[in-house]
Amino acid sequence: MAKSLAASGARVYIASRRRELLNRIAAEHTGPGEIIPLTLDHSDKESLKAAVAEVSKKVGLWKSKTFLANAAVLRQRLITPQLQGDFTPSEYADMLFAQPMEDWDELLRINLSAVYFSCVAFMPLLAANPHKERASIVTIGSISGTTTISQTGQYAYNAAKAGLHSLTKMLATDFKHLSIGVRVNCVAPGYFPSEMTIVSGDPIEWNRVKGVRERLGNRDDIASALYALCTNKYMNGVVLHVDGGWLLDNPASLN
Repeated sequence: MAKSLAASGARVYIASRRRELLNRIAAEHTGPGEIIPLTLDHSDKESLKAAVAEVSKKVGLWKSKTFLANAAVLRQRLITPQLQGDFTPSEYADMLFAQPMEDWDELLRINLSAVYFSCVAFMPLLAANPHKERASIVTIGSISGTTTISQTGQYAYNAAKAGLHSLTKMLATDFKHLSIGVRVNCVAPGYFPSEMTIVSGDPIEWNRVKGVRERLGNRDDIASALYALCTNKYMNGVVLHVDGGWLLDNPASLN
């Protein structure tokens, strides 16, 4: 997403605790625009304050137009394979109860709480843009936040993404105030190649298990959706699914 925005000529700050990854992404970019690494722990308020101060100093209050809020982890211990065949309610409950509560706390802190505080921290920079409705926040949701399928028992991740979709709409409502004027939308991808989506084994079988009937999404698929949310000033409070029809193909989904 950062590369796509930069390719359109934007100056893009990418922020994470993983400085080596940030440097590699910035070094890979060629052409128009610019990608600037920024070390940031989204789950730490002091780190957020420092990042806001640095961006404000380098960019200027009135030039900030878009804040892309993405923070996500998925712990293997929070994925519970569904039981096959006959089983008792106690067997199923025991399997689900074995998920560590501290892993739930960590996942919700990063995938939901950190996104909330990040949006709030950077909102004044965006609100300072004199061209009202141009400044916007785009959160990164997921089809996992919309489907009623637990997707092999990843309850914590799906609940966090569902919460993010709701958070997006609440922030959009409150940030629409005349004294703020910042749009808030959400792009909710389906299956795209990423560190969290790695095709293993037979691709056809992998797609069958994941409910993917055609193909994974690509860079252009997500970039065009992101451009729409950033540039269309009439879009606000939208959760935009970019999933190749996954939610339509899987009947136990709520779109």
